[in-house]
Amino acid sequence: MKKLLLLPLLMVGLYAAAQTPNQIQGVFVTHYVFDKFYPGKVYLKSGEASDRSLNYNALTREMIFENGGKYLAIANVETVDSVVISGRRFIVGDKRFYEWIAGKTYPLFADYVSNLQDEGVNTGYGNSNTAAGHSLKAIIGSGMVYALKLPEDYKVISKVIYYAYKDNEYHKVNNAQQLSKLYPDKKAIINELVKSNRTDFSKREDLARLITHLETSHE
Repeated sequence: MKKLLLLPLLMVGLYAAAQTPNQIQGVFVTHYVFDKFYPGKVYLKSGEASDRSLNYNALTREMIFENGGKYLAIANVETVDSVVISGRRFIVGDKRFYEWIAGKTYPLFADYVSNLQDEGVNTGYGNSNTAAGHSLKAIIGSGMVYALKLPEDYKVISKVIYYAYKDNEYHKVNNAQQLSKLYPDKKAIINELVKSNRTDFSKREDLARLITHLETSHE
């Protein structure tokens, strides 16, 4: 008998509205990594695997999947080895999911982070404060936080932070100096590649190219 669920799940009701993310230098309008739920697979450390329709919620930092018309968040993420969505691989680290970008010897990952801003709350200077904890809890409780599009009075500020993984730890990589500090024996090569390719550390493609070149130089 084929198992429908291979891991314990936390059920969360939500509605989904189609919205295409507007990505400009790694900044997204929506709080989901993908513009809709895509076919994917959940791999467990036990060796089991399950096909699902998946998306990653960067606001709650939960991997969400569709099951029988309902949307659920994967619980007990420590049992998960990885999740693949449309060919893109996510792994569990620090109780959240990182997307693998490139590299085996010098692995690079992306951390998708979203914050909720309540446009109804004013600082007195014409700007809005980050939504208070109770406001976020209210949206989570209502299930609206899991929709692809939030109510108009809430604004999502999202960004992508890149990390190099070394010695069982994630290290932020914002520039060549930080990367060279992690791999001092590759400092000259890193500086040369960054200079010749004009590497932009906020661009996924640039960083993937840099890491790929580092992998080649290691062989």
